[in-house]
Amino acid sequence: MIADVDDTAMDRGELGHTRAHVGIYVGVGIVLTMATIGAVVRTSATPSPERAVAGDWGSVAFVLVLAIPAVLALVGSHDRPWLLVAAGVVLVPMCFLSFSFLFFPLIVPSVLFLSDAITRPRPAPRRIAQCIGAVLSVVFVVAAVVSLFAHTDPVSWSTATQSGTASDVITRSEALTSIGFLVAAVAIAALTPRDGSPQ
Repeated sequence: MIADVDDTAMDRGELGHTRAHVGIYVGVGIVLTMATIGAVVRTSATPSPERAVAGDWGSVAFVLVLAIPAVLALVGSHDRPWLLVAAGVVLVPMCFLSFSFLFFPLIVPSVLFLSDAITRPRPAPRRIAQCIGAVLSVVFVVAAVVSLFAHTDPVSWSTATQSGTASDVITRSEALTSIGFLVAAVAIAALTPRDGSPQ
């Protein structure tokens, strides 16, 4: 049942909605900060000869994978709470991408996104297509992550001063495949209907 509310109640609802958006923006900021840190760490930890052989495609794709939950959350902030759920859910396994404590702070935006999705008021109609779109977005993000590591691509290099090998690198084709999945995830998210939309 949807009850009529006066202007004061509406103003309070808008104020609460604005405060909820602040939590989303804080979460987005944390995600983008961690993506930047991930880029710096990955680049600094990769030997220059290896980068010369494999290129920087892996770093680009890795950063975009880390940043994609922020994009989903921003889209979800516009009356698409299921996308906030999607963003919060995919951040949980991303905490373990580095096999260290480096990305554990990502649990904070995950909680922020999920809390907002659960507590925000939802105007009718609430279309099931939004939930389906959110699930598909998660599937494409997972596919983007898997495509980076599914195939083993060892490389070796030798220079005048050093030589070495790497058991696996992210190739250009793997990176482009991952980026394609991420683009699909964002496209589906943007096309999902908002709560309260007539169609």
